Amino acid sequence: MVILIINDPADPMAQAKGIDAERFIKKLFKRATIIHQLYSTNNKEYVIFNAALMYDCDAVFLLSNWIDSVPAMKLSRLAHDLGMKVITAPDDEWNNYAEIISGVSVAIEKAIGVSFDSFTSKSRNRKLYFARLIFYSICTMNGIPLSVIEDILNRHKSTVSRLPLTVRDELNLNKEFSSLHRMVEEAYKEGLLTEFALEKYWKERIHQAVMKKGVKMYQCST
Repeated sequence: MVILIINDPADPMAQAKGIDAERFIKKLFKRATIIHQLYSTNNKEYVIFNAALMYDCDAVFLLSNWIDSVPAMKLSRLAHDLGMKVITAPDDEWNNYAEIISGVSVAIEKAIGVSFDSFTSKSRNRKLYFARLIFYSICTMNGIPLSVIEDILNRHKSTVSRLPLTVRDELNLNKEFSSLHRMVEEAYKEGLLTEFALEKYWKERIHQAVMKKGVKMYQCST
């Protein structure tokens, strides 16, 4: 999958945000090829240059503040008209939720073999449908707001608003769904434990290395 990152070209932090977004996207789309937008101070040139890039892409990733940019909005409309996958980063919130979203996505792929690219598509395949519901369910359990899930899944607000009832019914009435949900939950928890163990290990290694050099470590309080 080839993904074009679109941002407000007038944003002084545009390039830095693009680099952060690339790291996030690669966690979700393991085989993604990332293309960064071309910059121009001329709005007409900006739209023409990046519209040309879009014809070689499968999706666009809209960064925060894109809606403040008229040329970026034009590219967004073009992407929708071309039937491309459009992923919207919900303002500055997405940075706070990136680790949870990528963690749940990795757990879904590990447990039931469905990639983020697949379950965020428009396909009505039963397994992909279940994966979307599970993604919603575990994300909300970990504090991700509906507005963020709506943007990540690229679904209309009315569709996402029905998900709580749908998930509840599937958990109560569908053994297959309940089993898949449990498998993903376990995979997600395993991922968290692995990250925690690695973080603890490296903190201990760093502490030992510093102490060997005879440097005192101080804990600052605020």
